[in-house]
Amino acid sequence: MGKFIVGLFLLVVLYLAMRPELMPGHALPVQNGVLRETPRMAGGMCSAERCLTVYLAPWCPSCRRAEPMVAQLREVLTREGRPVTVVMGMDEPAALEAHARDLGYPVLLDVDGRVERDAGIRGVPYFIVTDRQGRIVSRQAGAYDAVEPNRRALGI
Repeated sequence: MGKFIVGLFLLVVLYLAMRPELMPGHALPVQNGVLRETPRMAGGMCSAERCLTVYLAPWCPSCRRAEPMVAQLREVLTREGRPVTVVMGMDEPAALEAHARDLGYPVLLDVDGRVERDAGIRGVPYFIVTDRQGRIVSRQAGAYDAVEPNRRALGI
């Protein structure tokens, strides 16, 4: 009986360890150039084989250096039918909105830090690739200067 319980316990631990990590989904306000749009989802299920979520912060020098590459990566992946969501967080609401406006494309604002906290983001810039079920396929902290090295590192 004792071996059975130990075996069952090990199976449960193994199941929990092998269970895929899901990207939490949150509806966030969108800053699109000058206007604020209806909230959109960050994370959750993906409408394509792979989706990319990029997390940035206005005060982050590495994020600022990566922004031109993120814009190029966003264009390339969008043309290929791979959705890209850029989330701006870790700062005051006014700073988030001002910086998002400057980027010139839709940016989701994580004012409350929900995506950051629930996705386990500890630093920025941060990239998360998910599949159709919202399972996290790859993560990357930091960014390369060019699009292709980031694509290779992320497998997207």
